[in-house]
Amino acid sequence: MRSTTRALALILIAGLQGCQSSEEQSAVDLTIPVSTAKVTTGSIASTILATGTLRAAREERIVSEVAGRLQLAAHQGRKIRNGMRVHKGMLLATLENEEYRLTVRADARKLEMENAQRELEKQEALFKEGGVTEKELEIARSTALDTRLNYESALLKLEKLRLTSPISGTLTLLQSAADGTLVPAGFQLATVSDNRSVLLDLHLPNSDMSRIRTGQRVTVSTYAIEEKTFAGEVVAIDPSINPQTRTFTTQIRIANPEGLLRS
Repeated sequence: MRSTTRALALILIAGLQGCQSSEEQSAVDLTIPVSTAKVTTGSIASTILATGTLRAAREERIVSEVAGRLQLAAHQGRKIRNGMRVHKGMLLATLENEEYRLTVRADARKLEMENAQRELEKQEALFKEGGVTEKELEIARSTALDTRLNYESALLKLEKLRLTSPISGTLTLLQSAADGTLVPAGFQLATVSDNRSVLLDLHLPNSDMSRIRTGQRVTVSTYAIEEKTFAGEVVAIDPSINPQTRTFTTQIRIANPEGLLRS
């Protein structure tokens, strides 16, 4: 007997819904190559009925760290909106909080840094001529460094008044807050979803657990896009069995470079 490969096809059935939420049920065909010992070569397909949900493999929330009056950003003449593509670092909104800005004292920190730098340059020139000691020069260097770090810290604090996208992706779950709305610290403006890779969470019958393993390569096709297949991999298997449904949960990561699969 020799080892051959056959194809195990699992037809995963679920209702296809709209994409307003962060998860959506999808109907897909899942093909999993498996190895088996068999006298003759061939291809065998079996069918498993299961339900699953599709979601972006990576999602990031846009949350304010300080309170302030919200001002949504505009790009190409239009305010940010649900469904728009955003890139990493893109400005989504600003917060107006004059009290916080005054507390940070960025302008004063900048002036202190500039004065310390001028003093350092003066001390360096005097040291070359023997006018100051090495200890006095080191004190000037330390002061220049401290004031520069204080200024950089102030700039970082001011950045909290700017809400930017931490990743590239699609803007979703945008709050319908008007410009000028006072929002608290911890306010969630929106979510950014990167759909270049999606996760498919499946509920498979207990009897199929022996046929699924972590790391398996799979090919997925959806009834909504019949002419297209997607490469995937089993990334997680929950071995616990739901006592009511007698199913276990399997998670598959699917490559989605063109963004055709919606989460």
